Amino acid sequence: MVGKTAPITDADERRFDAITEIGCIPCMIEGIAGTPAEVNHATVCGRRVSSPHRSEHQNTYGACAYHHRAVHNGKLSLAELSRRCGPSLALNRRDYHDRYGSELELVQLQDALIRTWLRARREGRYLSPSRWVRLTRALHAHVMAHRQSEVDG
Repeated sequence: MVGKTAPITDADERRFDAITEIGCIPCMIEGIAGTPAEVNHATVCGRRVSSPHRSEHQNTYGACAYHHRAVHNGKLSLAELSRRCGPSLALNRRDYHDRYGSELELVQLQDALIRTWLRARREGRYLSPSRWVRLTRALHAHVMAHRQSEVDG
């Protein structure tokens, strides 16, 4: 990452809180519930994505230390982790994007999950980790089907 980053606003902090509470999107796509997430900024050509209407800190999604940076606890080899948990962005960007979608598609998925999280909080409801997995997998299937329909065209 090169250059200065934008200041973090209250809205950015609220997004980060939601991301860390919801968990790792790639893990949930793999059917693994409750994995703590780091805030991952979407990038294109190594630069954080931003626009006049959306800051770089709003173009973020949740990924665990393994899926984001290939960091693990050492109990399993990276090859075994990849077999069990899927590809890591840090180790194989192409496989990661093929399996989970582009980083901007993951941001869209995160946006939908945050809307659900906010609605559940307003209504005083708790969504179990397994429910987050089912919701994430359904939304991901929709995103990937949309991607395929654009390719088929």
